Amino acid sequence: MQYSGRFFILLTFPLTLLTLGLFILVINALMILLVAKLVQGFKVSGFWTAFFVSIFIALFAFIIELFLPSQGVAVMQYTNAPTISI
Repeated sequence: MQYSGRFFILLTFPLTLLTLGLFILVINALMILLVAKLVQGFKVSGFWTAFFVSIFIALFAFIIELFLPSQGVAVMQYTNAPTISI
């Protein structure tokens, strides 16, 4: 869901803003249904099942974030950059 999910979130931003962010659960449910169509052996019985799975994933991610807070964005820094001396 890295790129296509972000695209749909950006595309539906006004609706997401209007529903106070709850529409993101619908987008996540649609992404789960898309994965179920593309991945052989992964089946979801319907939209509401995917919707409740997206709620579970959101709650699970929230709990994990409470116990293991992220350290922010990783920044790569070169300490021994090659230099040219004349």
